Formats: sequence, structure tokens, C-alpha cells
Amino acid sequence: MAQPRIQVPEKFQESLTHLAAIGDDEFSGFNDRLSTLAPTIGVKELIAAASESSLGANGQGVVLAALSLSAQMRRTSDGPEDLARNAAQSMGLLEDKTETLANRLGKLLSLDHIGALGRAYDLMAEHERIYRTARVITDVRPLFPNEPDVPPSRGVVVETLKLEYTEAGAQKSLFLALDHSDLTQLKECVDRAIKKSELVTKTLSDTGMVLFDSEEATWQ
Repeated sequence: MAQPRIQVPEKFQESLTHLAAIGDDEFSGFNDRLSTLAPTIGVKELIAAASESSLGANGQGVVLAALSLSAQMRRTSDGPEDLARNAAQSMGLLEDKTETLANRLGKLLSLDHIGALGRAYDLMAEHERIYRTARVITDVRPLFPNEPDVPPSRGVVVETLKLEYTEAGAQKSLFLALDHSDLTQLKECVDRAIKKSELVTKTLSDTGMVLFDSEEATWQ
């Protein structure tokens, strides 16, 4: 048998194990609840609905796992059922539980809103490097006179921009030296980009287009 190509993140395995263990009626109720949600629902609302189901916190974990797997679907030749089976086989469960999980996960991956949200994140993440966080570190560096035993009376202010990003799944950092004028220019660029983003978002929303928010991609 070929080795599964999909690996379920460890943080979701407990919830998927629970999904394989619940009764058919409970799963049907959970699946029906998600099926009746609006196709344009956002991630936060989807998670809330799953958490309010009989599965509770495990419902949230199941939905996050489904979204994570859905985001990978476009990068494989698998449909929802095959992707679900590969994911279930990677869990190392007993054969009957693996089959149950594959069937149930396949149904969840076939839901329109889970597929749409997964594809949306996959498109947003289609970059070589993805920004994570930023921090500006301010240092004062003293200027020592030629005489080593004389205390410094002058100094310079140095700014360091620390960028954290993801590249090929690995967390990396980049440090850039800045001065005050650089910070001012950077702020102007960011302020302008925010205004343009807000204008484009409003313009498209006024046409009825549903826009997905990258800030909601909490399953990654």
C-alpha cells in the first residue's frame, strides 16, 4: 500500500480521533448543522457554529482540520474523498476507525463553504515568502572618544526592523537597519497601502462580491 501523502497536523489529531469515535446520529447532526450554513459564511462564524454543536471544542478542531486539508487540495490530484482517505490513513487508527474517519471527513471536505475557504487561503498563501509579524527595535549607541577611559558624551539612535516570515514552511527572520527618515517613509507607504486596500475592498463589496479575510485564516 502506498504511504499517505497527507499528514494531519498533530494539533488536530485529537479532534479527528473524536470524530471517528462518535455515533452516526451525532455526526449526522454535526454535518447537517454545517450544511445549512450560508455558502458565504466566514471562518469565525463557521468555527462558532461548530463549537456550539454537540462536539463542542472538538467541533472547532474538526472544522480547522478540514480547512487545513482543503487548503492543500489544489496542490494534489485528490478530490475530497481521496484527500480524506489519505488524511485518515496517516492517523494510525484501527482499520474500522480509519474507514469511518475517511467517510466523515470526505463529507465535510465536500461542503461548499469549507472548499471555498480552503481555496481562498491557498490563493492568499501562494507566495514564496509570507509575512508573519514585525517589530522595530530602538537602540542608542554611544560614541566613544579616542581616549578609552573617557566616558562617551555623544551617541546615535539606531532603529532595527525585524521581519518574521514563512518560507517553504519554515519560520525565518530578517533584520533591516533604519533611521528616522526611513521609518517616516515606511509609515507613509503603509498608510497609503491601507487606504488603497480599503477602497478596493469597498468597491468590490458594493458589487456584491464576497471577499475573504486573511486574518481569519487561523487554522494554519
